[in-house]
Amino acid sequence: MKKWYLSTFLLLHFLSFGQNINKRNDFKDGFGLKIGGPTFALALNYNHFFNQNLNLELGAGIVGAYGGLKYFFGKEDKVMRFTPYVGAEYCYTAIIFDGFYQGVYLPLGVQFFSKKGFNLSLEASCFLFYGYGAIPWGSLHIGKNF
Repeated sequence: MKKWYLSTFLLLHFLSFGQNINKRNDFKDGFGLKIGGPTFALALNYNHFFNQNLNLELGAGIVGAYGGLKYFFGKEDKVMRFTPYVGAEYCYTAIIFDGFYQGVYLPLGVQFFSKKGFNLSLEASCFLFYGYGAIPWGSLHIGKNF
């Protein structure tokens, strides 16, 4: 009986070794398309997950560029298909008919992340522009991590 318990324990241990439940650890790098967001219109972006919680995003669009960090809530040992997040991104973007401005983009959103690395995010945000103040905004992000 002791051998059976020991062999069962060892089998379960080796089967679970190295498997991440939170897929953000398996698919660390990705590319995406953002509609809205820090460049107002359309942007291509690259993102990298340092761990299941911390994400770096860099992007360039039709009228600007941006980069920043996002914090995803959740745990490594829990399946997190829909995950809320907050972030801060520095951007340099054009305001129509008024030139380019530096600003800070503060998103609050939720992301769907599939088993294969496909992700979809919807966020509400606040733009803080130097010389303009706060502007409410938002975005839709579609991407694939690998």
